[in-house]
Amino acid sequence: MAHSRREVAEYTALGESLGVRGEVGLGSLPLGRRSEDRGARRDRIVYAAHPGAPDTERGRRSVLLALTELAESRPDLEVVVHLGRDPGDRLPFVESWRSLVRADLTEDHTLVFRSGRLSDQLDRARGLVAVGSAAVVEALAHRVPTLVLTDFGVGPGAGNAVFEGSGLFGTLADLRATRFRRPSREWGEQNHFHAPEHDDWVDRLRVLHGRRLRGELG
Repeated sequence: MAHSRREVAEYTALGESLGVRGEVGLGSLPLGRRSEDRGARRDRIVYAAHPGAPDTERGRRSVLLALTELAESRPDLEVVVHLGRDPGDRLPFVESWRSLVRADLTEDHTLVFRSGRLSDQLDRARGLVAVGSAAVVEALAHRVPTLVLTDFGVGPGAGNAVFEGSGLFGTLADLRATRFRRPSREWGEQNHFHAPEHDDWVDRLRVLHGRRLRGELG
């Protein structure tokens, strides 16, 4: 089972190239989607830290300084660095932040560092920014405008290849200007945001089970 039409096509092509017999079914991710609540307060910008991205001290500093500039220019917004459920592998971000504070390039209270569930930060989020991770998909499911940074590259090595063609790409300059995006409909339908009624994995499994009972499968 795959969770997007793109993944179904890619796994099917891979199986054919390897001579593997089988089928790939489509099944929605449990993303906790919700409808737009236009009355909700939106006063938070969330940066979803991802392990190893950026993978240099200079890269992490550039992200943190851009977030700092945003926080200082927009006192009406809370700027949060989300470290995930297990913040241990995001400690380089924390150390980079501490080095900026020690160098008097920012003040400790300018950014807020939080761990735990990302969904806890999305209820008030005006935008989410990331280099490229599953956090982007979760934010989109919550109808939070998103920015996928291209300052550190685009493609599999940067962890953001799946977002090519989405309309979500932008730079640290877009972050400073709070220019967040919503994905194109065409990209969404191919990547995790198809209509649930298009899921076919249960039907495919039922057919395979029937064939197994009839002894048609080796």
